[in-house]
Amino acid sequence: MPRKSKPWKNNRNGKWYTKHDGRMVYLGEDKAEATKEFHRLKLDASSSVPANLEDPIVVEIFGRFSEWLQHNRTQKTYSWYLGALQPFARHIGATMRISEIKVHHVHSWVDSHPDWAPDTKRGRMSAIQRAFRWAWENEIINSLPFRRLEKPAPRQREVTIDDVDWHRVLDETDDTFRPLLLIARATGCRPQEVRIIEAHHVVSDGQMIVLERWASKGKKRQRVLYLPESIRPLVADLCQRYPVGPILRNRRGEPWTANTVHCRMRRLKIKLGIKHLFAYAIRHTWVNAALLKLPVQKVAELAGHDATTAMRSYGHLGQETAAMLEAADEAIA
Repeated sequence: MPRKSKPWKNNRNGKWYTKHDGRMVYLGEDKAEATKEFHRLKLDASSSVPANLEDPIVVEIFGRFSEWLQHNRTQKTYSWYLGALQPFARHIGATMRISEIKVHHVHSWVDSHPDWAPDTKRGRMSAIQRAFRWAWENEIINSLPFRRLEKPAPRQREVTIDDVDWHRVLDETDDTFRPLLLIARATGCRPQEVRIIEAHHVVSDGQMIVLERWASKGKKRQRVLYLPESIRPLVADLCQRYPVGPILRNRRGEPWTANTVHCRMRRLKIKLGIKHLFAYAIRHTWVNAALLKLPVQKVAELAGHDATTAMRSYGHLGQETAAMLEAADEAIA
């Protein structure tokens, strides 16, 4: 069986290449960019088939959608969609057109992977729907396939960390990782948000953390973290220690990354024998606790969900901001 093509690095010149259509193709000098170019080549499997604007080929749609994701979404989002679109493109072949694609093609693809969890199946089916909807909204196709696509029901995220296990985790970790856990638990922020906090993000006399729009989920508005009074001294101390760059760092003075946080949580999970211990479980715990004490609207605002109204400017501490600061204290009381 022939080997599957993949990006590889030439150790002589440090550049990345792959084999495509029987020839060597240069991908770039950076691994991330080379990976993007490699995926673009793989999705462009229909280049030998004549274009039909009235009835385009499905993989052409996927290729254009992927190119749009590359320029308008994060690398993580781009890679996630490719993880669904590429396998499905291989399943249906390089010549199937929009008029030929049917719901049963999606179901047969999903059914061919019995090892996939329901959430995985739902996510990949949604990714395919999103690609077609994007093409329809941008007037690339005239009709929208899969207006109705039955997907597995989503599982509710109910994984939380009880008080006993939480204190065990805090007792077991060191003085560099504990601040990250405490800030995450006090604010209910996402794991990717807590890692990028810098001193200049802390505003209004240390009462709030305001992250740029690009750092927020969906990139539609600034993400505001309202700091409970109990956590403000810790944040202030970290800002003094690291006035430039992320304020949360490991023992080597390097900022925490998604991988290092994941590895640390995994080690704690194994050592303490806590079945469901991962970074996002801290946010789930915060949300569940807050919903027992506060109205849903306030919890949504504090958690940074898109369903709520846009945040007011952090430069004006009005009645609403004061109420939200009070709510942040109540959420962890």
